[in-house]
Amino acid sequence: MSRLDEFRKLQKNRAQVGKAAVRKASEPRLIESMLNSEIDEKRLSSLDYSSDLIYSIDIDEEEAKQLLVDLKNQFNSARLEALLSTVKNDITQSIAVPFGLGKVVSAYDKVGGNVTTVHNAQQGIYAKESDEYNRSDYTVAKNSQGESFERGGKQSVGSQFTKRQMDNNGNVTDAYTGEKVRADQTSPDHIVSNSEFHKNGGFMLSSEAKADFGTDERNLASTQRNINQSLKDHDKMEWKDWKQSGRKETNEEAFNIDNEKLKEAYERGQKTAEEHKPTTAQEVGYFAKNTAKTGMSEGAKMGAQQGFGILLVELLTQTMEEIKDIFKNGRELESWIQEIKVRLQRIGSKVADKWKDALDGFVSGGLSGFISNFITVMVNRFVTTCTRMIRLIREGVFSLFKAAKTVLFRPEGTSFREASHEASKLIMSGVIVAGGVLLEEAVDNIVSTIPLLAPISTTVTAITVGSITGIAMAMSAYIIDRLDLLRVIEIEQHNYIIKHLDNDISESLERSEEISVKMDEYLLV
Repeated sequence: MSRLDEFRKLQKNRAQVGKAAVRKASEPRLIESMLNSEIDEKRLSSLDYSSDLIYSIDIDEEEAKQLLVDLKNQFNSARLEALLSTVKNDITQSIAVPFGLGKVVSAYDKVGGNVTTVHNAQQGIYAKESDEYNRSDYTVAKNSQGESFERGGKQSVGSQFTKRQMDNNGNVTDAYTGEKVRADQTSPDHIVSNSEFHKNGGFMLSSEAKADFGTDERNLASTQRNINQSLKDHDKMEWKDWKQSGRKETNEEAFNIDNEKLKEAYERGQKTAEEHKPTTAQEVGYFAKNTAKTGMSEGAKMGAQQGFGILLVELLTQTMEEIKDIFKNGRELESWIQEIKVRLQRIGSKVADKWKDALDGFVSGGLSGFISNFITVMVNRFVTTCTRMIRLIREGVFSLFKAAKTVLFRPEGTSFREASHEASKLIMSGVIVAGGVLLEEAVDNIVSTIPLLAPISTTVTAITVGSITGIAMAMSAYIIDRLDLLRVIEIEQHNYIIKHLDNDISESLERSEEISVKMDEYLLV
């Protein structure tokens, strides 16, 4: 309203100037002078400007409504054009990054992630070879006292244990049956097997600590060799109820096991194993060290994927622009060699200008890669992740990271509501990329069955799934804009209309001022 008031004031002033001029012109001397002067046709024609000063600023209600409708249509048309441009960019981005470079990065993913957990170890899944069960770590390696369960001949812990179980007649009492048997027909059995202990956390310990468990006599029991061979690494309480080798009777019945003695030995072994398990501090130290180490590696891979992806997308975009320009406008130079050289230099220059964006992408990708690795480790404490799930976590975390960054570090002049609106698009894009990752395997299986496409199935799959994902991402952004749950688009549209009307008023005021000045110049002469 301030501009309208200004406009009305300007009209009033012009009217007063006009009246003053008329009064001045009515003086006798001035009238006589004017009658005797020659007619200035040029100045007389300029009097047409006065008609522009005297008009009503009030408009019809229907005209106002139509004007608003037209401005809204202009606003929507501009957003639609932006959407079509976004589709092209999203398709290129999807093909090049999550389904191009992302496919390369995922080739190094492992079932169960990069850090061994107890849950995975119990399934026989280890992140690295050094974590795998090695019987020698428990039976051959030396413990903290310099002793070995097997090495050392008669001085080994196993031999000394059997010797101490013997009576004067060279017999020992079988710990599981209670029977007296010849010592040379028995062997020391680890009540809680070394393998079971290893799966339940022993893999976190040093070789010396593993040997300490393997040589702890509280976990040893003398039993007949045939029983020991049948037991293997099985849980004792489960083993006794099994029917092995096609027998109709259980192991407890077949080997004449004394259930009370077996239970007594079992409880003793479990208590000993519990004492040797990694402490909370050791477990935290193991996961902290390995998660940090593998997190740096994952961060570097994800950072490279995002940083290099930005440069790759720019390279593809500018290359297509140059090709399109050649077809549309023709060559710029006579020589094709020089033409290609100039265009490649132009492409290279524009790609190089993206180095700041690439650096930002590397940092963002690196941080999200580190976080996704941590989340993967935590998930694997309860559920074993497949390689595809690891990829889903990585892409999902990156989308959430970008969304959080958009809200927490919003550009200057951007409101929290606007940042949240854009963040919702990023989250939805992450969901769509996750869906694309799941779709990728199905598409790849179909494409690989087509003989003509089988050799290039990976590339065809990346282009197909990337295109579908890119279109879906753009459409989801459009739907979010249409829903406008945070009323961001409504506010943008309102501001657009106000700005347009404000500009029209400003132009009218400037034109009126220009006319007014010319009228003043004429009347004062």
